[in-house]
Amino acid sequence: MPFCFYFCTMELGNNHHRIHHSCKYSVGDNLFLKTLAWVSENFTTYTALNSNDSVFSGTTRMPLNYINYNGIIACGEVSRFVWQKNGFDGLDAYISNKQDWIFGAVSYDIKNEIEQLTSSGFDNLNFPILYFYQPELVFIFKNGRLDIHCHKTVNLNIKNLCVEIFNYALDGVKLASVATKKRISSSAYFSAVKKLQHRIKIGDIYEANFCQEFYSEEYNANPFMLYRRLNQINPSPFSCFSRMGEKFIISASPERFIKKTGDVLLSQPMKGTMAKHTDPVMNTNQIHKLQTNEKERAENIMITDLVRNDLSKLGRRGTVKVTELCGVYSFPRVLQMITTIQARAKPGIFFGDVLKSTFPMGSMTGAPKIRAMQLIDEAEVFKRGMFSGSVGYITPSMDFDFNVLIRTILLNQNNNYLNFITGSAITASSDPEQEYQESLLKAAAMFEVISGKVPV
Repeated sequence: MPFCFYFCTMELGNNHHRIHHSCKYSVGDNLFLKTLAWVSENFTTYTALNSNDSVFSGTTRMPLNYINYNGIIACGEVSRFVWQKNGFDGLDAYISNKQDWIFGAVSYDIKNEIEQLTSSGFDNLNFPILYFYQPELVFIFKNGRLDIHCHKTVNLNIKNLCVEIFNYALDGVKLASVATKKRISSSAYFSAVKKLQHRIKIGDIYEANFCQEFYSEEYNANPFMLYRRLNQINPSPFSCFSRMGEKFIISASPERFIKKTGDVLLSQPMKGTMAKHTDPVMNTNQIHKLQTNEKERAENIMITDLVRNDLSKLGRRGTVKVTELCGVYSFPRVLQMITTIQARAKPGIFFGDVLKSTFPMGSMTGAPKIRAMQLIDEAEVFKRGMFSGSVGYITPSMDFDFNVLIRTILLNQNNNYLNFITGSAITASSDPEQEYQESLLKAAAMFEVISGKVPV
C-alpha cells in the first residue's frame, strides 16, 4: 500500500458535521496535484488553495509562519449561500448556523453593496458577486500529512479513495496558444493615467489603482491544465484554482487580503513592484533599489495608512500595529514590497463586519478609498468582477484566510471568454509609460501560458 492510513474520528464541534481521516505522504507523491486532478474530474464546485510550500528561500522568503497549510482542497456542496437582499447579515447567519468549513469567493463589485457605488463597464464573465458553500470533502495538506474531513452525509470509502488518488496518473501539461486582445490601446491607457493624475493634483485623491484587461473570446482548453501551467511558471503563496459551475478562477496570487486567528486580524497589503534579476548580485542591488525608492515606498505607506484605518473599525483600541513596514520579498518574476498590519478584534466581530470594513482591499483601490473607486469605475472600461476580489476559507472555529485575486485568469466556459487584468498604483509622480510597462510585467506569466506574446 503506497501510504499509511492511521485514524478515523468524529470531528470536534457542536454539530459533529464531519468524520476525520488522516494519512501520511511524501513530497515525491505529488499528492496535492493528484487530488486536485481527481477533484476536477468529479465535481463542478471546488476550491484549491496552494501555498507552494517553500519555493521562496533566504532573506526574501515570504513570511510562511503566517500560512497554516501547504495546501487545502474543498469540493462538492452540502449547502450554498449566494448574495441575497439580507446580504452580510444573511452570510453571517449562514456561517454561524453551519459551524463548519466554509469556502468561497467575493467579487470586487460587492463594493456596490457596501457603499453607494456602481460598476458600469463591460462584463462577459458574469461571476456572482458572492459565492460561499459548505463542502462535502476537505483535503488538508501539511508537513507530510493529509487530513480528510468528510461531511457525515457523504457516503464514500475513504481508504479506497486514497488508494485511487495515490495511484492517479498525471498527464503532461499540453496547452495550445490562443491570441489575446487588449481592451484599450496604449494611447487610451496613457490618457486615462493623465486624467487620474489631474484628479490627484487638484486634491481629489492621493492614489488610484488603475488596471487594463487582456482577453480571448475563443479559449476552450482544460482549466486544470491551465492552472498547472500557470503554477509551474509562477508559483505563489496564495495560489488558487476554483470552480463555480462553468466559471473558473485560476490564480497565482502573491498577496493576502485578510486573515483571522483567534482574535488576531492580519492584513498584508502589497504595493511597490520591480522586475527581478536572474543574476544574484544584480538582484540584491534591485532589492535595495526598491527598498529605497521614494515613489514605491510612498505608494505602500499610503495604503498602509488606509488599511490601518480599516482595521481600526474592527480592532480593540490601541491594538492596530504595523509589524513590518515595506518589507521586500522575492517572487519568481518580480520583487514586491509588503507591509504586515495586525489588530486584536473587538468582541462580536463577524466575517460580514470584516468585509464591510475592509473590502475591497486598499492595495487594489487607492486613497481615499471611496473616491478612488468612483474614479476607477470612470477610467476602466470593464467590470473587474472577481479580479481584485478574494478567495478563501472559514474554519469551524470562525477563523479565516483570504487572498487578493491578482495575477489571475478568469474563464467562463459557457462562452469560452477568458480574461486577465493587471494594473499599478497611479500617483502624482507616476510616469505613464513606466506604469504601463509595470502592468505588462505583472501579466507576463499569463501571456506565456495563454498566447506566448503581448498583443500589439
